[in-house]
Amino acid sequence: MTAGGDGAPPSVTIATGGVSWVRARTPRILSTIAKGLWGLSSIGSLAMAIDGAWFLSLLSLVTMFAWPLFIVSYIVTLTQTSLRGAIEVTPEGLALLGVGARRTMRRAEIRSAYVVDRQVAGGSIATLEVELTSGDVLAATFPEPDAARKIVAKLGFGAGGGRVHVPLAKPARRLLHLPIALACWIGATTMAVGAVTVFAMNDGPSWTSAVGAGAMSLYPALALAIYTALRRFARGAEVTVGDDGVLVVKGTRRRFIPRRDVGLVVGSPRGGLLVETRSGERVVVEGAFLDAGRLEAVVRLLHERSGVASAGADRHAHYERAGRPIEQWRDHLARAMSEAGYRETAATADEAAAILRSPHATGEQRVGAALALRIAGSPPERIRVAVDAAVDDRTREALEAVAEAEKIEDDERIEKALRRLG
Repeated sequence: MTAGGDGAPPSVTIATGGVSWVRARTPRILSTIAKGLWGLSSIGSLAMAIDGAWFLSLLSLVTMFAWPLFIVSYIVTLTQTSLRGAIEVTPEGLALLGVGARRTMRRAEIRSAYVVDRQVAGGSIATLEVELTSGDVLAATFPEPDAARKIVAKLGFGAGGGRVHVPLAKPARRLLHLPIALACWIGATTMAVGAVTVFAMNDGPSWTSAVGAGAMSLYPALALAIYTALRRFARGAEVTVGDDGVLVVKGTRRRFIPRRDVGLVVGSPRGGLLVETRSGERVVVEGAFLDAGRLEAVVRLLHERSGVASAGADRHAHYERAGRPIEQWRDHLARAMSEAGYRETAATADEAAAILRSPHATGEQRVGAALALRIAGSPPERIRVAVDAAVDDRTREALEAVAEAEKIEDDERIEKALRRLG
């Protein structure tokens, strides 16, 4: 990510009013191990047709380790580490400076950073929230109101920075994991016992029946499959805001709205988020466990990223492919550099860079601008900045293909990405 603020010092240290750390990676690892151990009980279930005692001992041993891990992972999910100290932002990343301790996060580990205005005692306090690629979330408050926004800009997620991912669920939503898991376990057990009962009625005692043993062996895997499906279906809402648009994820549904199509962004009457397109279509995010502060942060981000067209519509259209083969498209862009409207390569590069980051450009226009930058001799890093700021996967893939092309004539990967872009 690019650090915000031209002329800013290479590093900055700001005292905090308090820092909290909510872990997601550790409980996820513990839960995965527990699921694996519990899933191994299926092997014991298959053995009961041969040796019932061995089955019972193996199942008991595996369960003895699995359930405590489940419980510990759940507890860790609900807890957070709190400390007082300072936050230091360096070109390498972010560091927490506590009493006798230092915790460093590389920039590659930082997925997103944004400011949430939390309501406290009739007022509000700006809170910095930093999401790591592991899923962990760091939250810090500051005595100075502008400190949180300064750090966001320094990390490269301010205006003109990288895309910002905001999970909208309240922390309390994690309490749902336990009842969902119990419901899956009860449901899978009921289905397995029902199957065993049917086999017992038709084939004799199920505990000595290989078919009955097979039915019982399926219930751990069945419970895990149901739990995974429900977790995915009931996934908390997430919003990602970037130069090219906004991505709204609700459960298994994903909706990307190009920034040029966004007409209205407000809080919904029911305390959610409403995004209305210029064609009148509405995308609504509502629910019982939505974080009001993060919803306001998303609305603010979308307004901040709306931008003003830095070039007219005709200049945006100039970078379109217009059905040309990619070689002719590149030739068209190259010839434009010598036309009367382009007195200097730098001016062309500046315009292409503006189109590349414009909230009003289409994906194809962004790729055309990236090609123009390569023709002008701009380094790939200039294009990768736009890759970091784009939300649409297909646009990012096409821009990355342009940035990583070893030579400007290497078109195969670019062409493939353009076909996906449509």
